[in-house]
Amino acid sequence: MRKVKILALVLLIGLFITGCGSSNKKLTCTNMNKGNNMNAYSTAEYTFNEDGSSLLKAKATVDFKDIEVDDLESRWDDIVEQFTSQNEPVEEEGLKRTVSRDDKNFVFTVTVEIDYSKVSQETLQKYTTEDFTNKTYDEIKELSESDGSTCK
Repeated sequence: MRKVKILALVLLIGLFITGCGSSNKKLTCTNMNKGNNMNAYSTAEYTFNEDGSSLLKAKATVDFKDIEVDDLESRWDDIVEQFTSQNEPVEEEGLKRTVSRDDKNFVFTVTVEIDYSKVSQETLQKYTTEDFTNKTYDEIKELSESDGSTCK
């Protein structure tokens, strides 16, 4: 009986360490661009599931702290309106985009989540510039790095 308990404990510890047998692979890519009176930071996290499907969680943050404060305060609403019109919030099957702003620090953030196993091609074409459906870890890493991102 004691051997059974020890064996069960070893198996349980093994499941916790290996993630319950999951072999999901993750790729995180980051990028930073400065210029044109703004700083743009982006992070994209891809999760590749065992069944070949993938998920994307991406966040892009733009801050305008380098614009002269007097000018920025007077133009902030126009800047936000322009960014919002280009990045309207969306929630459709397999795709969700949220938009937030921090008026005190002059920061605009867009967050996108895509489940490539659920999103339609029509939705991807309407709301995104890249279609990573059926792309492998290595393909996405190569594409992202060619655009100047650092991937791990």
